[in-house]
Amino acid sequence: MGDGEWHLMVWWHWWESGGMDEAERTAYFQADEPPHEWLDWAAHQIWPDMDLGDAGVRYLAEHGIGTRPLLFRDVDGTLLPFAGAARQVGDEANPLLAGLDPEYGRRLAVLPCDLVWATTWMAEANEVLAPRLGLPRLPIVDWPDDHDDGRLPWKTRHLVEWAAGRRFVWVDDEITDADRKWVATNSSVPALLHRVDPRCGLTVADYRAMGEGRRFCSVTPTG
Repeated sequence: MGDGEWHLMVWWHWWESGGMDEAERTAYFQADEPPHEWLDWAAHQIWPDMDLGDAGVRYLAEHGIGTRPLLFRDVDGTLLPFAGAARQVGDEANPLLAGLDPEYGRRLAVLPCDLVWATTWMAEANEVLAPRLGLPRLPIVDWPDDHDDGRLPWKTRHLVEWAAGRRFVWVDDEITDADRKWVATNSSVPALLHRVDPRCGLTVADYRAMGEGRRFCSVTPTG
């Protein structure tokens, strides 16, 4: 049994023996919000006798749980500027890693939103990039095998689906006006799409522009 399984077993014993009512269970997850991929599980812990189906995330949102915006982050051309290849040092397997600024991690971590890797790096984003940025292991968007029809970059529709009704910021070097129009029409929640110049990656000007994202992330949903 690994450490994670042992901690979960201890937590489960505490949870089952605590005798908490619905209000107390709800307050627990409001104070210690679960990560995105655990929201359905959390809903079933609060309302174990309800047949929630796919409505668990919506029930949580109605109680102020799982409402922090998501920040979808691309890697190549965003965190790793293509100009970084010209500054290759050492024996890096990926020459773009020379352009990775460790300060990015601190700047991103202070945003009041949940960081998500939205990149073809997949698991390597956590294995290679997160330690260099001083970030914990983060959720990763698992891309579908079937891509879009070419009228939109292939990530767009899937990110809206992955957000599952949560507000989000998407930072990428391939975002176009077509993406913004499609998301504005098809997303049921506010979303901010910010394009980064892939030659430079994230710059001071981008962080100024993402100030809008900070204000966006700080908005508390109403109604």
